[in-house]
Amino acid sequence: MLKVKAFGKIAEILQQEEFLMERVESTEAMKAYLGAHYPGLKNMKYQIALDKKIMSGDASLTGITEVALLPPFSGG
Repeated sequence: MLKVKAFGKIAEILQQEEFLMERVESTEAMKAYLGAHYPGLKNMKYQIALDKKIMSGDASLTGITEVALLPPFSGG
């Protein structure tokens, strides 16, 4: 199982901030799974952090213990 944390708008769409998910092979597979089960995420742009490191592109989830789903945000 994979521990997933959701923040902001993503947590609102999922109606939960933290959950366990069956393992998938990659971040793209995870996005596809979540988009199929939560249509509000399908076209939403968001970042994924694996064990507290933000990733870009497709990344393997092998050996990962925690995934964070991060909505777009801006700083000041």
